[in-house]
Amino acid sequence: GADGPAAANLTRPASGGAAAANATTFKAVNLTRVAAENTVNVTSYTYRENRKTAAVYVDREDFTYVTVKRLPGWIPKEWRPRERIEIPNSQLLAAATVAGSVTEAVRTALLHPLATLKARIQASPSAPGAAEAAGSPGGRVRALREDLTRAARQGDLLAGLGTALAITVPASGAYFGVRDVARRMLGAGAGAGAGAASTISPIQAALAAAFVADLASLAIRTPADVYVLRRQVAPANSTTALGREARDALRDSLPLFPAAILTDVPYLLLRLVGNFLVAGGGEDLGTYEVETVLVACLCAALTTPLDVARTRIFVAAGTAGEGPPDPSVLRTMRNVTGEGEGGILNLYAGCLERTAYFGIGRAWFDPIRIIGYLGLRDAVLLQWFLK
Repeated sequence: GADGPAAANLTRPASGGAAAANATTFKAVNLTRVAAENTVNVTSYTYRENRKTAAVYVDREDFTYVTVKRLPGWIPKEWRPRERIEIPNSQLLAAATVAGSVTEAVRTALLHPLATLKARIQASPSAPGAAEAAGSPGGRVRALREDLTRAARQGDLLAGLGTALAITVPASGAYFGVRDVARRMLGAGAGAGAGAASTISPIQAALAAAFVADLASLAIRTPADVYVLRRQVAPANSTTALGREARDALRDSLPLFPAAILTDVPYLLLRLVGNFLVAGGGEDLGTYEVETVLVACLCAALTTPLDVARTRIFVAAGTAGEGPPDPSVLRTMRNVTGEGEGGILNLYAGCLERTAYFGIGRAWFDPIRIIGYLGLRDAVLLQWFLK
């Protein structure tokens, strides 16, 4: 997920005549307050006889349309009449799904080659240089270089990208849609649209909503993850029919769903908790970027053993050739530690790649994605649904 404080000021006129069409303006994005305000203000103006009569924006705390009457400038803002209309859950779900899908498409396309390298290294039964890597930092760097070279020589770093986009994009849309509606129903930021005052804290609501949303996302994503991982680690001369691989991945995804939950949710929840604990709310964008990357790197490193187990389970289920796939995370982790002489270090195969992927590769993009997501979501609500 992409939870975190963000803010920007974006304005656009509502459709309503030539005046509106000619008055399209986008104020400068106030990036220094992205981490402080926790809001994106996309404003729609209404016109009458070429004169602005009201400004409408989305209140993210209680998910309402707020209409502010335009009065002479000498009248204090707090005195200006405001009308609130609750945004239906169906509209919030639709807008959040669209915004989440668009931003995920960009991120997935940019980071897929790195994800392919990570998957190939983790899926290798005996990564070259593992014993040497245990000896010294220099040995670990050399082993990483060998692993990256070996994985890159397989070529086709965009293997499975089409399937990844076709599935992860709607899965991410489902995550954001379900998350926002769930947070609202749980009472996060209780207000006009949230009904009675919340009985749980904001972090409890955020964690519960993220968990529910991740389950919805995994239900869509797991078959694609199984298929994409198998395509990423398949030998370059593999002759297995794509249609057969897709059918096998779909068949295996249901028994592998518990393993997907156990290996995916811990990273998500750790990221959320880490962001709550580290981000103070008054940082500028640069400070928030550093905090976000550090939290993501730490969480990615800590959960690498789960990711290795997930990769092995998903890939082995398609190559065992006999019986149903084994979804046991603990049993898989024990088996991995018994391979070669690496021991427990086998569970950290691809740790640097995973840290780079989730920390440096993805986390730096999160503040930008938050701005884009919140702006797109509010713009969709105002453009598509506001009457």
